[in-house]
Amino acid sequence: MEQVEDGETLGSVPNESCDFVIANHVLEHLRNPIRGMENMFRVLKSDGILYLALPDKRFTFDVGRSVTSYEHLKRDYLDGPDWSDAEHSRDWIKFVGKVNDESEIERRANLIRESRSKIHFHVWTQREFVELLMHLRRDFNFPIEIEALIKNGLEFVVVLRKADLG
Repeated sequence: MEQVEDGETLGSVPNESCDFVIANHVLEHLRNPIRGMENMFRVLKSDGILYLALPDKRFTFDVGRSVTSYEHLKRDYLDGPDWSDAEHSRDWIKFVGKVNDESEIERRANLIRESRSKIHFHVWTQREFVELLMHLRRDFNFPIEIEALIKNGLEFVVVLRKADLG
């Protein structure tokens, strides 16, 4: 039986029940990727592996967009992502859709929000994503141990281990 799970909450997956989690081109689609990673680590057993593959914005249709700052991601995590939805939708339409007319940007951005489209809400390069991991470890005590970091064409792969930080 196949089950579809919300990648941000992993609500039906019990705590510490998985040896590994694979999130292949998932985080950029989450409105609150820090919350998503928190839940990925929640479901991992001690020493479990989190495999992440993410598009590097420099080599995709996101090339014209700005890297999502840590401050932005932290606010999404602490306050919830509703405050940034309009900004993400407008950014997507302007830089990916290549629309310049402000009224058309707003119209299409509203359609994205109404349809709950899974655009790339957030974008990174490999460097900024590693910096995000270090912030999560320092500021929120995420149990992150980087096992591998690999460039792979248009994407980068990060293999993390759920570490005992005690």
